[in-house]
Amino acid sequence: MTLGVSVNNLQKLFRGVSSQDQLWLGFDLDQPDFLLLSIWSSERQSSTRLQFRLLELDVEQISPPAQEMQFHVQMPGAEFVRLIRSMSVVSDEVAVQCSPEDSKLQLRAAGDIGWLEEDVISGGDTAVQASADAQGFIARFSLKYLSTFSRGATLSRVVSVYLSPDYPVIVTWTNELLTMRMMLAPKIGDDDDGGEGM
Repeated sequence: MTLGVSVNNLQKLFRGVSSQDQLWLGFDLDQPDFLLLSIWSSERQSSTRLQFRLLELDVEQISPPAQEMQFHVQMPGAEFVRLIRSMSVVSDEVAVQCSPEDSKLQLRAAGDIGWLEEDVISGGDTAVQASADAQGFIARFSLKYLSTFSRGATLSRVVSVYLSPDYPVIVTWTNELLTMRMMLAPKIGDDDDGGEGM
């Protein structure tokens, strides 16, 4: 079953939920147009219940073929958000260079106002892992869609990013209740609209 939810509206709702609150999501087959939410705040000793209107989606389920990803990056969600915001100031796309020799990712954005380069390496709360058969490659991704993906930071403090050549980037946010996985195809040629989110 596929449920269509406005991520923008859901994000606005989650701004009022603290990390100490309990959130319950439900779906009633007798009311198929609504997502049911219940928020319990032990701090305020209050319970909030609401119905969240679902979107009608014309959905085609797309599943890429199974593949072992060559690079896995785990980092604080706030750092992922900062990287995407910084790159978005300079350009509408980011080039990600994956280097297995030193398990490093280099992000580069270039535009009319200049360019920005940042290295992501293992250290502190960030871990960059390359598989034994990893090869170096460069892939370009739309920052418009990655910026949307970065909103998952409201759900989890940690993000996992999976990369392989000629394959969509997978951005995964996980907490105790759910796993949200988003995929974005790399940009090909001079396509202005960028990859296609899945």
